Amino acid sequence: MKYRSLISLFVFASLFAIACQSQAQVPAAEAESTLQPEPTSTVPIEDAEPEAGQEAVALVDDAEPGEPLTVLVQMVDGVTGEAVPEAELYVRQTDDVGLYHEDADGVPRIHGRLQSNATGTVQFRTILPGRYPDDPTATRHIHLSVTAAGYEPLERVLLFDNDPYLTAEEIAWEFSVIAPMEPTEKEGWATEIELALLPAVAGELQTFTLIAEESLASYRVEETFLNKPDWLARHGLVPGLATAVGTTQAITGSLQLDLSQVPPRVGESNFTVDLMSLTSDQVGRDNSVRRELFGDGRFPTASFVIESLSDFPDQLRAGDTVSFQMSGPLTIREQTTMVTFAVTAVWQDDTISGTATADIQLSDFGLAPPSLLGIVTVSEQVTLVLDFHLQGEGG
Repeated sequence: MKYRSLISLFVFASLFAIACQSQAQVPAAEAESTLQPEPTSTVPIEDAEPEAGQEAVALVDDAEPGEPLTVLVQMVDGVTGEAVPEAELYVRQTDDVGLYHEDADGVPRIHGRLQSNATGTVQFRTILPGRYPDDPTATRHIHLSVTAAGYEPLERVLLFDNDPYLTAEEIAWEFSVIAPMEPTEKEGWATEIELALLPAVAGELQTFTLIAEESLASYRVEETFLNKPDWLARHGLVPGLATAVGTTQAITGSLQLDLSQVPPRVGESNFTVDLMSLTSDQVGRDNSVRRELFGDGRFPTASFVIESLSDFPDQLRAGDTVSFQMSGPLTIREQTTMVTFAVTAVWQDDTISGTATADIQLSDFGLAPPSLLGIVTVSEQVTLVLDFHLQGEGG
């Protein structure tokens, strides 16, 4: 009897311990169900700066009023489902009281640009946006804009599934993305969403032909004149540093663009400059350049093939002045080097006018800076400038 009592007591104690252990595991299971996005590597472009030790890019600081919100976004190909790296996500929203506080350029106070990593992912930390002050039932929302090379631009409005004022019409709206909201272990919310990007449909290439009479190719190079007063006086020069400029209008070329894409897809595009026709304010300089750099006519031209445009604005409207990069191989004296021109241009429906500038090193083309009788030394770096006017077909 005594032994049976001890056994019963042992069994009871074991069952009690198991029950207590099961109850102790419930909070852990609940914690696992809380959304905790894995840290992602993000590359901020403009305003959003990563904070040390944090897994998300901060659009606001810790002192910002409002409920903290962490959003993880993955950009994927809408056809294949594969991740889209190097996609740019622009985020803008109101503050806690529903105000944008836009500056003179219409940029709200809380905004940021982020670039997706190799898995197509970005993650940012902000606050839950407030409702518009003049509409207490307005749905909370965040504006999302995505651009990526080879894809159509995407505009979406992020709405929250726990918003009591969210309507069926808003849920069905083609621009809506409904975020599943989960409370975090600390005060605040977290969510994960996916944005599907559609591949850009190739449009028709439009040809823009360079009008030589309204264009000008030039070089600029620093020269140092030594102290040879008699020679310098005869040529109207003084000792010291000066900038030499040579120009020509003997230019041919065209640019083929598919303007339905951003940045525009580039077709067959190139420019050729007659180097032997370059003239400056000094005949001696011109003769030296033609002899030492261009082999007395054996290498009479320079050619530039445009392979790509980059840093292009998200939208392009007639009359806009835009800045972008134009890259491709430049060939001088049968030596070819990749060069990027910085371009500023005005776009019209059937014309493109602007200036392209690039710095090159003569040694990249197997050239040595020319000199003249030990009187003039020339810099290794040369600035190339193309002032261009391009006319579209039918213009």
